[in-house]
Amino acid sequence: MNNKNKLFIILGIIVLIVVGFIVGLLVGQKNIQNSIPLQIEIKELVASNTETEIKKYTLTQEEIYIFFDIINNLTFSDITCDGIPTHIISCSSAGKRELLNYSLEAFGTTYHIQDGGGEAILSDSQKAQLEKIVNKLYI
Repeated sequence: MNNKNKLFIILGIIVLIVVGFIVGLLVGQKNIQNSIPLQIEIKELVASNTETEIKKYTLTQEEIYIFFDIINNLTFSDITCDGIPTHIISCSSAGKRELLNYSLEAFGTTYHIQDGGGEAILSDSQKAQLEKIVNKLYI
């Protein structure tokens, strides 16, 4: 066997190991996500003048993915805007107490999300996605 063939065999083995590792990570991550039932609920902070009960809405699985996609693409800062919190977004798992809380703030025509440690401004497309979910409170 010449050096060229040995190189191709070694590269082939390395590629197989890397692909196997990546597939293993993806399968493991999916199993972790599926093994912990996650529930996200959005609720008003204060009932409107005509309502006596604070409205709540539990997100569907697709909406949970949309919400976390938004969160994962935000840059949180220590600087806050002192906007008016309008909704609380609570994440919990398998009947346990809340794991994460986010507050949604309206500041002029923009939305901000606070996670307790910082605040982030939503882009127009993120705002539109979140408004679709929040508006289900009022249907």
